[in-house]
Amino acid sequence: MDNPPEHWEIAILGTGLSESILAAALAKAGKKVLHLDENDYYGGDSASLTLLELITWADERLKPPQLGDQTHSAYLSAQRKSFTDIHYSFPSSSDQSAPDPDLMRDSRLYAISLLPCLVPASGPIITSLIASGVSRYGGFCLLNAVAICSPLDDKRPEDEWEIKRVPSSKEDVFKDRSMSLLDKRKLMKFLMFAASDAENPPELEGQEETTVLNLLESKFSLPKGIASAIAFATAHCSHIADKAVPALQRLQRYLRANGRYGNSPFLIGHYGGAGEIAQGFCRTAAVQGATYILGRKIEAITHVPDAPTTPAANTESGDTPQGPHFSIRLDGFANPVTADVVVSTDSYSGYLNTIANETTTLGSSSQANRTHYLVRGVAVLNSPVKLASSGANTTATQEERESNEGSETSPSEDTPGTFLVVFPPVSSQGKAMEPVSALIMGEVSLSCPTDRYVVYLTTLFKSEDSAAPPPNPSELLQPYLDRLLRFTKGGIDNKPLLVCYYNQRLPEMSAPAPSTSIGPAIIRLDSSPPMDAPLTESADGATMEAERIFWEIMKFKKEGDEDGPLGFWPPGDPDGNDSTGADEEW
Repeated sequence: MDNPPEHWEIAILGTGLSESILAAALAKAGKKVLHLDENDYYGGDSASLTLLELITWADERLKPPQLGDQTHSAYLSAQRKSFTDIHYSFPSSSDQSAPDPDLMRDSRLYAISLLPCLVPASGPIITSLIASGVSRYGGFCLLNAVAICSPLDDKRPEDEWEIKRVPSSKEDVFKDRSMSLLDKRKLMKFLMFAASDAENPPELEGQEETTVLNLLESKFSLPKGIASAIAFATAHCSHIADKAVPALQRLQRYLRANGRYGNSPFLIGHYGGAGEIAQGFCRTAAVQGATYILGRKIEAITHVPDAPTTPAANTESGDTPQGPHFSIRLDGFANPVTADVVVSTDSYSGYLNTIANETTTLGSSSQANRTHYLVRGVAVLNSPVKLASSGANTTATQEERESNEGSETSPSEDTPGTFLVVFPPVSSQGKAMEPVSALIMGEVSLSCPTDRYVVYLTTLFKSEDSAAPPPNPSELLQPYLDRLLRFTKGGIDNKPLLVCYYNQRLPEMSAPAPSTSIGPAIIRLDSSPPMDAPLTESADGATMEAERIFWEIMKFKKEGDEDGPLGFWPPGDPDGNDSTGADEEW
């Protein structure tokens, strides 16, 4: 491509959710932004993919680079370290290694998310969606229900489980027939405490290191089953030893968010969620003047210590580098593009490691002696998971499934359009397993065709030893998928149309380096999901990371620059719409 030379103030590598929010905020603040992604789709590690794109995504990260492979890049090398142990199959197909033609015919009707997440109805991401105007570009549905799936009795056979709805209102609590009246009163007393505005409550004094389960059982005298439901299905703890204070802070936010848009504290974005939201922010950035280049491999990024001295460096827009800057060479482009600041995630750091010592680098990844993974699974089902109506339980024992095989859903059961099933920690072979979440989306989420359902399985693996191998995701998560299948029509014999398992490595990030007003700079952006409550905190976490980087960039000043913006999303919209985001709804 015979492109003219062009200079930008900021080049952002990757179009994940956090990077896309940052691009939109910078573009709205008047910065000249170049947004690059080696993928030919928006979203990066937050993308929503068709079935064919998901298979291609998996194959690219499965295959080791071949000698002479022209498609190999530093980006793919980093991706193969971040996403490991990928395995996919098609259990319902006669050849499990090949998809059913009917399934692939509908490939484009699926939006499989690489970052399945719930959007709290109140918080940073909602504020940014409204204030930026991105809410106009997408749609949302409510999370209809949350349920707990647990053994009927720890001493009973493995196949005797029940799915029980978690009460979502005071009315639901008192209609629940599984709790005694005394336990209901204890639970309501705790929920009133959790939602209160009390500062430094005496119940939390000296409890900084206490786990949330211990606090609920000891301080509030809640039975183990209720304490487990609060910790893992209401506060959405991802670790059996999660501390009480941050868990209760999350719980308070979720309780207050309930009712803002309906009888749920959470929303789910249409078309896969995070990927569609990221694309909406990219659209806003483009409207504000950002430039997008997708599907082009980065050949090299070099540090240029001096400003160009020849008139030939003048660009089409008239902008030229005024001092030290970065030169970015792209596959298929005749001329490099230049930028004063480069924002990069870990996936693109391979292009920058050789020049990091020549420049200011903020927020570098640390080399900690521990490794954490999110163990993930995706399954496409052709039958819904049955969930008991409020106040009732759905059980799945071997005898019941055999006697009810072929029957329709009972009157006490329904199939919510979207719901979350949480498997609390259980002991297996003397070892405590971490909680596992199963986010189930149906047609209402616009992420799959009619009579199809997408299940996202997630759990956390923590290791203090960096040399310890990650778990086998298929072996770890398949039993949980099998338990869900027992609650579908046909039971365990109901084979998924597709399953895909993988490990997602979570990098350890050091504290941000001291900021500077002297460029050029490489700024590291942490785009990985949080370890604490990744399902419910990923979207808000991405927004807060984008805002942190935004203010770091605003500290870089050039001669003639005006004062910085009044806020991350300042009042007054260049499109003529005054969207402050304070109390506005969409």
